[in-house]
Amino acid sequence: MSETDAPLERSVNVPLLRKTLEWAHEEWNKKLRGEISEWAQGTWMTSTTNIYGTERTVEALRAGTACGTACCIAGKVALDDGWHQDGMSGLGGTLRRDGETDNAFDIGQELLGLNADQAAALFSGYNTIYSLYRIARDITDGEIQAPPELSDAPDDE
Repeated sequence: MSETDAPLERSVNVPLLRKTLEWAHEEWNKKLRGEISEWAQGTWMTSTTNIYGTERTVEALRAGTACGTACCIAGKVALDDGWHQDGMSGLGGTLRRDGETDNAFDIGQELLGLNADQAAALFSGYNTIYSLYRIARDITDGEIQAPPELSDAPDDE
């Protein structure tokens, strides 16, 4: 195999991954405090009313503590890059930007500089905040570490 035939190596966008994990961590803390959390790892992107109901969402919107959208890591990266949920699709993973349509998985993978295996591991809907930090540590060769309060994962993690 020549150099031009070699698979393209990706370089993980560590600053963006760190920023996104910090967001997820803060949103996880909101949930622990009984507030609406916009991090929902099990869905690409949805309205917080689908998770918390209209009354709680309206209260949070009025208080300025939620924007009304909940999403996973891939969805958050896409949202911050200007992508929006495709209102015509029942699937939260279909996003639009400037007339273009794509999915949260591919957008997140590209923006975070992940290969397919790394993206599949990081974007799994079964991830907890603990497993997200473990995966991030592994794919960044230790450059990203869990905050001290997350260093002792529960036994079932």
